[in-house]
Order: sequence, then structure tokens, then C-alpha cells
Amino acid sequence: MTVGDTNSGQASTGQASTGGTTTGEVGNTTVGILGAGHLGMALASRLLGTGYAVRLATRRPARVTAEQIAPYLPGVAAVSRAEAYDSDIVIAAIPLRRYRSLPAAALRGHIVVDVMNHFPLVDGPIPEFDEDPRSTSEIVQAHLAGAYVVRTLNHIGAREIGTDSRPSGEEGRRALAIASDHPAAAARVSMLVDALGFDPVDAGPLANAWAFAPGTLIFHGRWTAEGLRLALAKAVVRA
Repeated sequence: MTVGDTNSGQASTGQASTGGTTTGEVGNTTVGILGAGHLGMALASRLLGTGYAVRLATRRPARVTAEQIAPYLPGVAAVSRAEAYDSDIVIAAIPLRRYRSLPAAALRGHIVVDVMNHFPLVDGPIPEFDEDPRSTSEIVQAHLAGAYVVRTLNHIGAREIGTDSRPSGEEGRRALAIASDHPAAAARVSMLVDALGFDPVDAGPLANAWAFAPGTLIFHGRWTAEGLRLALAKAVVRA
């Protein structure tokens, strides 16, 4: 595998700050966030002002969602799920047990960011994931045939999206791993991660996504790019 990096050492926490990607680079890219839980709301809030056009969809009608988010997310468009599916980048911030609710036909040709995690101690046994040697993201990709699944943003807490964000190039900037079987999609999501205020680190194909799944050293740590690159390399070697 090839693992990219920019900084070194372990990251620290701090106040939110503007990411390094400029509005000119992202253009009119639309980001559809599925789910208004803690992480979905944090991502929507953090993306405001980055140049991305942010859409948020829930299982409720768009008008109801709009009323709920208006006091917290001015500038974020509440849309139907169908409109969210039609975004350039779709972030699936829903429980993993609901991944089959993602429509493969509607998402064909779209980038889908998989932030969904399986927590066995919380979720209980789920044979579909527990007995399959593939990473959960590989299973999601198999369901979303024709979409470009990218695994990232799963190993950071909702609150940390704001507190750990840093400008591009700042020493100690926190890094997040990115795995995908589609390099072009991974590159676009890397720009999104940078805009959020984090250094993207290439973790290789979706088969490597297990290395930063719940229960792993990477999942439970804070890393800068060099530290994350080394941790990923060690994990893949041990595998």
C-alpha cells in the first residue's frame, strides 16, 4: 500500500479553525449529509464557509428538518433524501445497521463517504459483519455497486470535528485516514477532509479500512499525518 503524509508526531486538541482548502478549489461542489445526529450536524456546521454547498437530509420531510436546523445551521439547506443522493459527495452519517437503506441506483456514479461504524459491544452480534472477513466498508461498497465508496471520518468524535480542526500546514494538525478502491474519489474526499481542518492520509484500498475500525489503536488515538502513516503501515504489515 501507499500511505501519504504531511506532518509528524501525535496531534493535540484546540479551538476550531479554518481548513486549508480554498473556495476556488472546491468550486460549486455539493455535499449531501444523510443524518442529523451528532456527527452529521458537526460536519454540516464545520463545512459552512469552506465553499462547499451543504445539504442535510433526514428521514423526516425537508420542511421539518429545515425548522429543526435553522437555529443551529444557517446556510445549510434542508433537502429531501432524493436531493441529498444527487450531491457530488454524499456522507452517510447513519447507523451501519441501516446501510441497506442507501439506494444503489440513486447513488450510482456518486462519491459516498462511509462514516458508519460497527460497535459489537453496543450493537450486539450482527452476523453479516461479524462473520464476514471483509471490512464493513467493503460490504457497503458491494451493496452500492456503481458508487465510489470512501472510508473516512469514522475515527473522530463529533465534538472533535470542531475542537481539533486546524489550518493546513499548522504543526500538530490532526490527521484522518482515507481508504477507497477509487483513487480519484479518494482525492476529492481528501480535499474535503482538508477543508474540515485535518490532514488526509492515504490508507490504501477499502480492504485496509479495518486498520482504523472501532477497537483498533488508530481508532482510539489522535494522530498527525506522520504518526498515522506509521501506524497504518505497522497494522498492514501485521495483517
